[in-house]
Amino acid sequence: MTAYPGLLYGEEINTARAHDLMKAFGGGISAPARRVMERRDGVSDDDPDAGVARGADSAIRFPGVRDILVAGDPVVADLSARLAADPGVIPAPDEGVVAHLSALDGYARDGKVITIHGVPVPAGRPQTDYYIVLRWRPLYSPFALPHLIYSRDPADVRPADRAALGVAEDEEVQRIHLVDHDARHVTDETQASLLMFSTAIHRDNLVELQTTNPALFVALWRRDMDEAWRLGRKMRNGDLPVSNPRSRVRSRLRRLIYGAALMSEWERLFEIIEALRAEKGVTRDSVRAALLGCSSLTGVALIETEAFVATAVAHVRALHPTMDPDTADRPDRVAAAFGGSAIFRTRYRAVRAVAGGIPVRYFLGVEPGMLALVALVHMVENVKRLEGDHRQPGRAGLGTFDRQDTASVELAVLVTSNLCLPTARTILQREAKLGGSDKGWARVVIPTLIDNPHLRDEAERLYAKQHGLTGALPQPAYADCDRKRRHSPYEKAGMRAKLCAAPVG
Repeated sequence: MTAYPGLLYGEEINTARAHDLMKAFGGGISAPARRVMERRDGVSDDDPDAGVARGADSAIRFPGVRDILVAGDPVVADLSARLAADPGVIPAPDEGVVAHLSALDGYARDGKVITIHGVPVPAGRPQTDYYIVLRWRPLYSPFALPHLIYSRDPADVRPADRAALGVAEDEEVQRIHLVDHDARHVTDETQASLLMFSTAIHRDNLVELQTTNPALFVALWRRDMDEAWRLGRKMRNGDLPVSNPRSRVRSRLRRLIYGAALMSEWERLFEIIEALRAEKGVTRDSVRAALLGCSSLTGVALIETEAFVATAVAHVRALHPTMDPDTADRPDRVAAAFGGSAIFRTRYRAVRAVAGGIPVRYFLGVEPGMLALVALVHMVENVKRLEGDHRQPGRAGLGTFDRQDTASVELAVLVTSNLCLPTARTILQREAKLGGSDKGWARVVIPTLIDNPHLRDEAERLYAKQHGLTGALPQPAYADCDRKRRHSPYEKAGMRAKLCAAPVG
C-alpha cells in the first residue's frame, strides 16, 4: 500500500482502492524493464539498464530468477568475490569429498577452491560452514566473523578476531567464546521456528550428501532442482537426510527439496532488494533537492528520475491534507508535503507493477522496507500448507503468537539491514532514531534482533562449568529497544502479501 490507511485523508481505504494505489507510481523499475524486454541482442556491461537485466554472456536475466547456477550468475559472482577477498580463512577441503567430486562433470580445482561448471562448491564440513555463511550472508549479523560461524575449534581464531570475541590478549580462546559468538550472530533458531528449516539444517543436509550422493549435493548447491528430483528418486527414503524430524511430510526427498527451495527463495529476495537499492539511487535528499530546484509543478513533471518524482508528487497532491488548490503550485510546499507524507521514507520506493515473467512482480506495490517481511509471510504460509500450523505457542521457542510476529519482523529487519541499512531503519518506526547515524543505529538495534535461546543456554552452561554456579555469563549492554511493539509491521505485511502476484522464475 502506498498511502496512510487511516481517516486522515477523509475515508478508509478499502482493499480495492489499496490495490489501485499500489499502481499509482509510474516509471521506476518498469521503464528500463520494458526497454530490456523489447531487445533481442542482450544487454552490454555499459548499458544504462544493466542494473535491471544482468547475466552471463549478455543474456537477458531479471533479478530474482531462481535459475541453475553457472559461472557469471550474480550468486556465483558474489560468492567467488567473497572467497577471493580473504583466501587465508578458507578452510582446507576434505580430500575424501574432493575425490567424490572429482568424478563429476565440470570438476576443476584452484588451490583450496573446488568448482563444478565454474561454480565454487564446498568440500567437507568446515568449508560448507564457511560457504553457507558467505552465500546467505544477509541471514547473519553484519558484525559476525564469517569464518568463525559454526566453528567450535579455538584454532580457527586469529589474533585479529580476539577483540570481536571479547577475548583478552592474555586469555585462552575456548569453546564458550565460539558458542557465544554464534548465539549473538546467527538466526537459525528463528528461521527454524518460523519455517521448520534453516541455514544450519541446509548445511547438515549438504554435508551428508557430499559422501552419500555427491551428484545430488551438487544439484542442490547449483539449484538444479529437476536433476535433484531425478537423483533423489533413485535413493531409498531412509538413505536421505532427515532435514527436520518434526516435519509432517513423510518423504525425506520432499523435505530436502522444499528446504532447498526456501533457501533459493531467500536468494531471490536478496537479489531483488539489491537491484532496487542500486537502481537510480532515489533518496529523500535527492528527491527534495529535485523538487526545490524547480520553479513550478510544470518543471517537476519534467524531472527525469524514471518518472518517480513526477508521479509521486501527483500522488502526494491527491492524498496529503496540506495540498490545497491555493498553494499546490509551489515546489517548497510539495517538498514539505512529500517529506511528511506516508508514501515516502528514506530510500522508499514502491515496487512497480512489472508485466511479464519478471520475479520483481512477486512484490507488486510493496515498498522496499517491507520486501523481506512480505517474502517471509509468503514463505511461512507456504510451509503452513505443507506442515499445518507448525508455529504453535510454546513450540520452538515461540511463547505467544505475538512472539512469532515479532520474530518475523526482527528477521526481516536483519536481512534488510545487510542489504540496505537506511531502508531497514524505516521498518521499526519507534526505534528509527536510536543511535543517531546509520552505523550507530546498527550497533544499538541489530544485536537485539537476534535470539537463539538454545545456543544461549549452551553458552551459560559452559560458563557455569568454568566459573561455578555463582558465575553469570556477561551480556552486552544494549539500549532500551521497544521489542514489545516490534510485531506491529507484521499485519501491514500480511495485507501486502495477500495482494502480491504469485512468484515466477
